[in-house]
Amino acid sequence: MRYARSMTRSGPVALMLMAACWSSTPAATPPSNQSAPTELCCKTAIEGASAIVKLRDKDVTMAIGECEQREWSRLVRECVAAVHADADLVACANKYSLGKHGIFADHVTFDAAIKAMERFRDEMCGCKDTACAQQVSDEMSKWSEQMSKELDDPPRMTEEDTKRATAIGETMGKCMQQAMSVP
Repeated sequence: MRYARSMTRSGPVALMLMAACWSSTPAATPPSNQSAPTELCCKTAIEGASAIVKLRDKDVTMAIGECEQREWSRLVRECVAAVHADADLVACANKYSLGKHGIFADHVTFDAAIKAMERFRDEMCGCKDTACAQQVSDEMSKWSEQMSKELDDPPRMTEEDTKRATAIGETMGKCMQQAMSVP
């Protein structure tokens, strides 16, 4: 009681501060068995993306190196880790100014390239003479030239994709030989 009387003499403010301190709850501290959330590293972010999007091993390695050298921010790494399609990688590149090469190139998807190849194959196999085969060949050359100007890198392809594209090309070649052998 004597302590309370002396506090009232020194002022009501001091009494209120003491009361506030006594009634406050201690600051929350994380349990000792929990660690702070780990930072998403370059390797984890890019390898996570490669598990969803078809990425070549060399592109993954190059992207990890670029991430580490340029010290991508946490937001960039999270963007890359959250991708679900090639377009998402391009969106990350555009949003964070990462360039348009490697994994961030605005690729003609493999499916789009295969559809064009199949169309050229079908047109070539429909040809009955040299003039038709030459016209299809010229159109395919123009398309290929246009794609090489627009793209830094070719479409990403797995071994299975490469086999499929090779089969289409071989069929197209046979059809072209047949059409050009007609007098």
